[in-house]
Amino acid sequence: MDSLNKRIEFVKAVINELELKKADAAAARAEDLARSDLRESFDFCTSRAVARMNVLLEYCLPFVKVGGCCILYKSVNCEEEIEEAQAAASVLGGTFEEVIRLTLPVTGDPRSLVVVRKISSTPGKFPRRAGTFYKSGYRKAPPPIFFQRGLYTSRTAAQPLLKLSTTITARLILPKTCRGKIRWQCPLQTQPE
Repeated sequence: MDSLNKRIEFVKAVINELELKKADAAAARAEDLARSDLRESFDFCTSRAVARMNVLLEYCLPFVKVGGCCILYKSVNCEEEIEEAQAAASVLGGTFEEVIRLTLPVTGDPRSLVVVRKISSTPGKFPRRAGTFYKSGYRKAPPPIFFQRGLYTSRTAAQPLLKLSTTITARLILPKTCRGKIRWQCPLQTQPE
């Protein structure tokens, strides 16, 4: 399945060339196809690295039967994404089972296969319409960013800088998707030197 017909035409040509009898390719969005008779009908679902893990789970888990697995192709450093996706996995009926580390044969680059076992049925409201994943749901807000004398830094890294001056201007900088939804106050207290 792919939303671009050009890729699907290539996959269909490969299926015909190899004379594969039990293979098919569909030009469709996962959000739409998961609402068809294909919902919860597969033992496995795989995915290339197309989105953050919480979004990938919402694309993939609706296709998998209870007891089946999603196998997600990710970079070698995927622990933060797994932590971020715990809530999504739980809501969607999945649980993280294992991370398989591998090395690509030609380039030698390290990769991970994240295995998510489906333990309960995915609620009918998932997957949501295209584009709504980042507007609501599971994604954690990014950490606050300070602007201090022309230097961008995270709150933790800013602690030593806060001691350098008695007057500091700080403002919260967030991505467009979070603006107006998160309120944060910075109690800035500095000691005169």
